Amino acid sequence: MRSLSCLLVLLGVATALQAQPILYVDDSAPGANNGTSWTNAYTDLRVALQNAPDNALVRVAQGTYLPDSGTGLRGLSFAIGSDITSLLGGFAGFGTPFPNTRNSDNFPTILSGDLLGDDLPGFVHRSDNSYHVVRTTDSSLEFVFAGFTVRGGNADGTGVDAEGGGAHMFGQITVRNCTFSDSRADVAGGGARLGVTRIDDCRFLGNQVGAADLTGSARGAGLSGRADQILDCVFEDNTSDAAGITSGVGFAGHGDSANETLVRGCVFRGNTSTGRTLGVGVEASSQQESVTFSECTFEANSSSGADSQGGGARSNGCVIFEHCTFLENTLSGAGSRGGGVFADGLGPETPRLEHSVIAGNHSVLEGGGLATSKDVIIDGCSVIGNSSDASDGGGVHAPGDPALGHAALRSTILWANTTSGLVPDGADQLASPVGPVAVSGCDIQNYAGVPVGTDVIALDPLFVDIDGADDVLGNADDDLHLLANSPCIDSGSAFSDLDPDGTPADIGAFFFDQGEPPPPLWADLGFALAGTPGAPALVGAGTQLPGEVVTLALSDALPVTLSSLVAGFDELGVFFKGGTMVPTVDFLLLRATNGFGEVEVSFPWPAGVPTGFETYWQFWVQDPGAPVGWSASNGLRGVSP
Repeated sequence: MRSLSCLLVLLGVATALQAQPILYVDDSAPGANNGTSWTNAYTDLRVALQNAPDNALVRVAQGTYLPDSGTGLRGLSFAIGSDITSLLGGFAGFGTPFPNTRNSDNFPTILSGDLLGDDLPGFVHRSDNSYHVVRTTDSSLEFVFAGFTVRGGNADGTGVDAEGGGAHMFGQITVRNCTFSDSRADVAGGGARLGVTRIDDCRFLGNQVGAADLTGSARGAGLSGRADQILDCVFEDNTSDAAGITSGVGFAGHGDSANETLVRGCVFRGNTSTGRTLGVGVEASSQQESVTFSECTFEANSSSGADSQGGGARSNGCVIFEHCTFLENTLSGAGSRGGGVFADGLGPETPRLEHSVIAGNHSVLEGGGLATSKDVIIDGCSVIGNSSDASDGGGVHAPGDPALGHAALRSTILWANTTSGLVPDGADQLASPVGPVAVSGCDIQNYAGVPVGTDVIALDPLFVDIDGADDVLGNADDDLHLLANSPCIDSGSAFSDLDPDGTPADIGAFFFDQGEPPPPLWADLGFALAGTPGAPALVGAGTQLPGEVVTLALSDALPVTLSSLVAGFDELGVFFKGGTMVPTVDFLLLRATNGFGEVEVSFPWPAGVPTGFETYWQFWVQDPGAPVGWSASNGLRGVSP
């Protein structure tokens, strides 16, 4: 019955595939230019999209494609309409041995807005470029856009033509494995202006937003807009030269009442601005549903503009940062606050930072690590080695708001933060000039003069290596995990959740695991039986993860003789040939030892093996010097992680 069900499913898939026409595009194809095969592929992608049949899957070969069809008209784009279900780049295409091979690294498919081919670095010669390289025709579309490099757009027009230089796309769209680079926009989304469902494994590199004469606001040099999920993306080296305010040079995004937004595993690095900036790496806001940044890195973002806020990120409303890292972000303009993070608020919503590292950041005014203009919850963080040019608040500056309540600091370490004050004291670590911060279960260096709450210690946290191999505080090689004798273990706030091992919360971003250690991947069970050279020895190597090579290596056995590798799924442990047969005999492999009495067996670990699955191994070796003519290695137990 199961085979019949599988067959029916496969038939259903085959029918669906047959119903979806494939359209081929290749600028080197020599054939009929009708899209029916790689030989007869369309050579102009814009024409192919105009002539696509319903439900079309469009495959585009390597090469560089321009959206103007040779007309030089800046208003033309690769316009995606309702006929397209998938637009995929990165195919090898015509003239290659396997034209359907798809790899966007080896076979780059470039969609370029550089209509005259004269672009120079620094966004020179852009007046001829397309307003949008790629755009959608309406916001009700559902399709996949994947495997392209989109570059050279210049949205310097008015209205919509001032947004989304690389791409301007809205709908139920998945954008995957794409690079948006070297594009610009006056108002929003130099690399892309998107309102889509999912952005996965994409890169937003070297884009720009703003213009010297733009006195209004600009948003998102890399990306402006929103998506339900943004996963494993990189936002790097994007810039703003707007004369007004820029929100989110790397990414400017928001949540709304209909959807929560998850940004996970993303990197925001090296984004810069010369004007006033609200969130150099990220500016995120949400009045109702949350925007969550999980396992993201904000590193070396900077602004020289006056009154900037949030070198790594600026949050507005219900924005959550969990398991994130803020490193070496810098605000050097007069009046700037929150070198790592600036947490603001929309209405009653409270931003939160949980289990995150804020280290090595700098601002001119208060809050070298973090600054807030309202209540914020900081729970389980390590705020280390930040600095400000003000007289207090090198680590955290939280004035609070009497109308909304006050910031809460829980299970957090504040250590080695500095200000311009001549005498280091607790105000270097935490400043709260308007009202008290609700501090609970924290470790704060020199905290005595700071208005704090209960359960506060001022003891060396005993990190594994606070300044790393380079002996420089606050960068990526620092190890802020706790040593086994740290006073921060089990000393966190009662308001914090228990650690994953079930013990009371530790103080800091990383908990010290006090649970039972996992079983070793390879365990020596003993029971070797000596032969002529002594007792043979068996060791195992390899992680026992799917596809990883596992090696069983025998040594110290009799040279040039027959041996048997016995493998089983259970431990047998019965008397055999004068020794102990450790595994059940589920598999048997014969091998001859070499001239040194060694055997090595290697194989890829199979897929589908569950975590914690145990296997048992032992070699038996023909040896006249053994008690009953056979020596045996020690038994070995392997455990899949």
